[in-house]
Amino acid sequence: MDKNKSVADFMNSFLNTPEPKIDNEYYEIEEQYFRQFGHGVPREMLPDSISTEQIKNAFFPKRIISLNY
Repeated sequence: MDKNKSVADFMNSFLNTPEPKIDNEYYEIEEQYFRQFGHGVPREMLPDSISTEQIKNAFFPKRIISLNY
């Protein structure tokens, strides 16, 4: 296999990958946490199995309206 061809294929695939949607609710949690503590939510201190949804539920357990678009 031509090494240059595989790199070009990878880069084209990478560039054609659509951007993920922004989770506005989680973004707001990050903003509030930063304003309160001066840094973002410390994900490196959480287990890998913790999902973004679980973090949102921990901060706002009784969410009435989801801001996800």
